[in-house]
Amino acid sequence: MGTLTDRLKAYAQSDMYPLHMPGHKRNLTWNINPYDYDITEIDGFDDLHEPAGILKDLTERVNRLYKARESYILVNGSTSGIMAAVSAAVRPGERILIARNSHKSAYNAIFVRQIRAEYIYPHTDGAGIAGEIMPEDIERRYCEFPDIKAVFITSPTYEGVVSDIRRIADIVHSHGGVLIVDCAHGAHFGIGDKFPSNPVTEGADIVIMSLHKTLPAFTQTAVLCVGSGRVDSRVIKKYTDIYVSTSPSYLLTASVERCMDIMESEGAALHAYHYERMAEFREKCRSFKHLRLFESSRYDMEKVVICTDNSDINGNILMRILRDKYHLEAEMASAEYVIAMTSCMDTDEGIDRLYNALLETDNKIHSVHKDKNIDFGWPVKVHEPWEIDGHDMQMITAEDAAGRVCAEYVYIYPPGVPWVVPGEMVSDDILREIKEYAGRGFEIRGITADGMIPVTDD
Repeated sequence: MGTLTDRLKAYAQSDMYPLHMPGHKRNLTWNINPYDYDITEIDGFDDLHEPAGILKDLTERVNRLYKARESYILVNGSTSGIMAAVSAAVRPGERILIARNSHKSAYNAIFVRQIRAEYIYPHTDGAGIAGEIMPEDIERRYCEFPDIKAVFITSPTYEGVVSDIRRIADIVHSHGGVLIVDCAHGAHFGIGDKFPSNPVTEGADIVIMSLHKTLPAFTQTAVLCVGSGRVDSRVIKKYTDIYVSTSPSYLLTASVERCMDIMESEGAALHAYHYERMAEFREKCRSFKHLRLFESSRYDMEKVVICTDNSDINGNILMRILRDKYHLEAEMASAEYVIAMTSCMDTDEGIDRLYNALLETDNKIHSVHKDKNIDFGWPVKVHEPWEIDGHDMQMITAEDAAGRVCAEYVYIYPPGVPWVVPGEMVSDDILREIKEYAGRGFEIRGITADGMIPVTDD
């Protein structure tokens, strides 16, 4: 089996091409010994929690790049920024409107802060891909719950779907609310003029971005950018201090600095080239007979979502074909699609390898008619997640769980969007979805290997 280090070395030395995060794509060199540069907060090196020197300069560079009022560098990933943003914007007992396809870290913040959650539900297409959040749906929810303090949405989504942030921000602000955008997959937005605008410049109040997902930075690096004064900056800082490690890595922070160096000097040119490269790639893929690339009215050009919903293979099979036959490691597979993540650091050879692999695969598979009713319906909330904390929990078979209140998250990872949140009722639709994914070889978290699921009494 070998050690983790053995496996990392073997992977780095292989011809496996990374169509996954991090965004540096192993296409940069940094001639340092990490042990030489791994330090703590000693004299002359500033403090990430109280930046006053070189780290303050770095945060100001982040401000300039994203046109933010203030920024916070995160070494715990976007998870820490999401939890800090929700905690700062909404007090215990107050109400938040959250897109139901949000990352589980947002639900964790709701749990920790004992916030009341109302949901907004995106529609899904034939491959099961959640669409954008519609502004009129947010207006409707405000009419139902005028005391909503903040709205939390994801844009772009894991699949690259972009919502109309400007219109949504106008609606939220007209009701006195705060708009928080999980832009973890959009740190490249607004760098140059080819990709969508960054939510900071579109009116969002707090935006969280994972530098490591789409830019040349180490895993776990992210930023929280503030676009307005609607949330007290002292409160935002309080919660970033709570959720970000008190021993922040200088290696991770230095990689943020390196990322800023690259983006300031050549970010616009790199992204302009990458945009045109991906536009050409997509145009060539339009000739496929069985596979298709997902596109919507607003989407991220660099996120390649290959749909299998018109073919005789599924997402899991396609991912294995790409890995085993073509040595292309994709980001993730779902029931009817595969996500291949690209970035401005990809090589032309890597993009060409992906196209040729998809073309050859398309020529070998066949079209079939599939039931496109993948929109299984979201479960009904019975309790807030925090309301069942401490309740007695029992393990029962998934088949017996219909109508019971779930005690834990149920989801596949990636992407980490819960099918069921603690406090929601397990439905027959959810159980069919679980059975479908399990039958296709997906590991479902929240359910044991022998098919048991934790529930609690109402």
